[in-house]
Amino acid sequence: MPPKDMVRTPEIDLAETVRRLRAEKGWTLEEAAGRTGLSRSALSKIERGEMSPTFQAMQKLARGFGIELAGLFGPADSSLRGRRIVVRAGEGATTEMPNYRLRPFGGELRNAPFLAAEVIIHARSPNDFADWERHDSDDFLYVLAGRVTLFSERDGSVELGPGDAAYFDARVGHAAIATGEGEARALWITALAQ
Repeated sequence: MPPKDMVRTPEIDLAETVRRLRAEKGWTLEEAAGRTGLSRSALSKIERGEMSPTFQAMQKLARGFGIELAGLFGPADSSLRGRRIVVRAGEGATTEMPNYRLRPFGGELRNAPFLAAEVIIHARSPNDFADWERHDSDDFLYVLAGRVTLFSERDGSVELGPGDAAYFDARVGHAAIATGEGEARALWITALAQ
């Protein structure tokens, strides 16, 4: 096993995944845009890797293509249902979003009741968000390192440090930013609609 500082985490090629899903369906960009609720322009930019979708946009993609959200992060293999998946430190594919880097755990599971990911929070201000996230789920955020301020359109803001957690209704606009020195790392769990 290579030393930990030499372990490279592969990037998830979300652009390739979206192109593949659209090709499998035989849809034009216009058809895919209509089914996902994203504009043709945004979908085209996602497919070319020129735009990182927000979590809300990823949920629209998953719904539009008729797959679970986790299917965007890796191959959905229902034969893994009931099995154990181990993701070691420094392993697992990552994907960059506008304000976060996600390293999802268990992306191979189909019909999983939740999506769990290690999140590195890049955003430093609520103004870094074009729009706050909103998605049809309940979320749980547990801070692993650094300091995080969680903003909610309904509940205001709360600062969280290592070991602090927040459970919240993600249908309400929300944003998380790194505050203080250094990076902020958290475990973020999103309950998926079944």
